[in-house]
Amino acid sequence: MLEPTRNPRIESSDETAELAKANTVNASVTEPSAAQLWQAAARRATDGQLVASAMALPLVSIAAVFFAFFRPPWAAGLWPLVALPMIVGSFGLWGIADRELTDCPASTGLYRTVRVIALAMCICSAAVLFVWVMQLTIGRWKS
Repeated sequence: MLEPTRNPRIESSDETAELAKANTVNASVTEPSAAQLWQAAARRATDGQLVASAMALPLVSIAAVFFAFFRPPWAAGLWPLVALPMIVGSFGLWGIADRELTDCPASTGLYRTVRVIALAMCICSAAVLFVWVMQLTIGRWKS
């Protein structure tokens, strides 16, 4: 009959307990989420940086209207590039609203709404960029 072999690296139950404890400690350490990174970056930014980022929104909106109505032939494949400044602009808008929420908690409704709108713009813009990059790398699917 075959006897089970022992692992020479783990000799005692004390070592097993130490390994289990080390794995538990490593499991409790988590990496920051994308939302936490976004929030930390917005809170580290100066007021001028947030305003400069938010100023991208009107400029990009004008460009988006131009692309939508006039459809210049030279920009036919480049319209998704409008999404990147939209992400930067929504970051600035979200950061300004977040800063106002912390400074003036009396007007929470308006600034929470602005934060939600800025986050929705960022998610939609990121989705457009993702689909565009996937189309460039994989190509169009023809079914």
